[in-house]
Amino acid sequence: MSLRLPTTLSPLHYSLTLCSDLTHLTFRAHCSVKLRVNEHGPIVCNVATPLSIEKCEVDGTDTEFVVEESKERITITGYKVDHLVQGGEVG
Repeated sequence: MSLRLPTTLSPLHYSLTLCSDLTHLTFRAHCSVKLRVNEHGPIVCNVATPLSIEKCEVDGTDTEFVVEESKERITITGYKVDHLVQGGEVG
């Protein structure tokens, strides 16, 4: 399995904040990624499992997503990038 973004997307900036709970041996995280859209299509990202994703936003708007644990990936389903021109940015 490839652990890279598809060639349809290029990362421009990552921001990651982790908050650990040492009592329960868990953590919460917030990840923000700014992407360049190289080609039209779905936004698909690889993730590690088990991982619980509570919320997904695109351009500040809550967006539907599907986690496929068997394939260790998340597909953002509620956002269309068709309105973006090639080379447009999402983040």
